Amino acid sequence: MVAAGTILWGCKRTRNWSNGWLPKLREDQRTAKAEISILISHVLPEGVETFDVIDGVWVAHPRVIIPIATMLRNTLLEVSTARLINEGQQTKAEMVYQYLTGPRFRQRIEAIVEAFSCMQDDLDKERRAL
Repeated sequence: MVAAGTILWGCKRTRNWSNGWLPKLREDQRTAKAEISILISHVLPEGVETFDVIDGVWVAHPRVIIPIATMLRNTLLEVSTARLINEGQQTKAEMVYQYLTGPRFRQRIEAIVEAFSCMQDDLDKERRAL
């Protein structure tokens, strides 16, 4: 099984919001090489009721943990699937290119042309004979 991505969770239980938490969580996200970071807090920044993305960090109230986690997990899985499909297409395109530029393809085309030429010659002979 291949990991689709990493979600880094941060949790704060304080009475006041601090904007300093976001840079710290982004730094932790880079260190952990996580695709997504989420800060869960009972106290949210001004203007945020349940959740929002602030400076690349998801900020959410604990009551929406499960829906947010489900949504972000599904998003990571979809992005991972799209990346895998894209990698497969590049590999397939490379394989087709190698086949088309390789000796096997040239030999097959030559065989088809030879067979066609022989059939054409046979048809010409029959026409002359008739």
